[in-house]
Amino acid sequence: MAVALLAPLALLALYYVQGAGIESRFLVSGVMGAELANYADSIRVDFPRALYVSGYGGTIACINHVIGSGAPADDAALRIEELAVNGTYMGEQSEIMGGNSSNNTLSGWADRLQFKGRSYGLQVNVSIVDYNVTQLDYANLRFQAVLFVNALSPAYGAGFSRYYYSEAVVPLAGMEDPLLPLNSYGLAQRTLSFNSTPLLGTTAFDAAVAAGTCWASSDGPSFLDRLEGSTSTSTRYAGQSANVIGFRTIVDLGYLIAQELPVTLNKTVVDSYYFNTTAPASRKVNGSAYWWAYLDDYTAGELGVTLQ
Repeated sequence: MAVALLAPLALLALYYVQGAGIESRFLVSGVMGAELANYADSIRVDFPRALYVSGYGGTIACINHVIGSGAPADDAALRIEELAVNGTYMGEQSEIMGGNSSNNTLSGWADRLQFKGRSYGLQVNVSIVDYNVTQLDYANLRFQAVLFVNALSPAYGAGFSRYYYSEAVVPLAGMEDPLLPLNSYGLAQRTLSFNSTPLLGTTAFDAAVAAGTCWASSDGPSFLDRLEGSTSTSTRYAGQSANVIGFRTIVDLGYLIAQELPVTLNKTVVDSYYFNTTAPASRKVNGSAYWWAYLDDYTAGELGVTLQ
């Protein structure tokens, strides 16, 4: 009789142990699922920041490589991409970017994503499957990228495969204009500053000269074109945006003279023409405080000044 009573108790204990084991596995699976979700979401949140940081750093590095070498970029968009993604310039490691393992590169960030996955008990592969650098407008670059992430937990057979898309806008204001040093043996420099109000009239013209202000103009080169040493916007870059991507500025001949650099007088001083071997006829700007200020008729009309 005692044995008969013990049998149901033993079965009950066995069912309890089995049930607890199943419940435990469900709990572990639930925790693993939450970890996977957190990891996946952390990539979504951090991707735009990594894209911006690498894009900004790649742009600055490209300017420095162009100015430092005195040679225009053969393909500005491609060189910025190479620097931002891999930390190299023309296939050589860039000390400015610190190589592909640097915190500044997108590849370095992708490697850290894989390392971070290990702390979740995951095997992670991250691939950059698409990357583009384009002119959003005359004052901003746009960076777009697509990641493919495959994450797997071998212990629990759980994981995910997902594509991530992000874009970042990098402002050019405050960066160095590469066109001026490329045409002054690297001795003259100017940071990019864009007008916030229309440049119209002689007073505004003189203020733009003093401040080195740039203004949007379809007749001028884009920033990417300037990195390539061009004085006009290429059809390639123009076709990437519906916005005006070119800009122009005044070459301060007084500054060049102070740097003991050669200047060409009585030539239109807007940079897209001044640094060109051919330029339209020009005349002195009426009322300007700058004795060397000559402009062509087109630019004079654009800036609302009259010529002598």
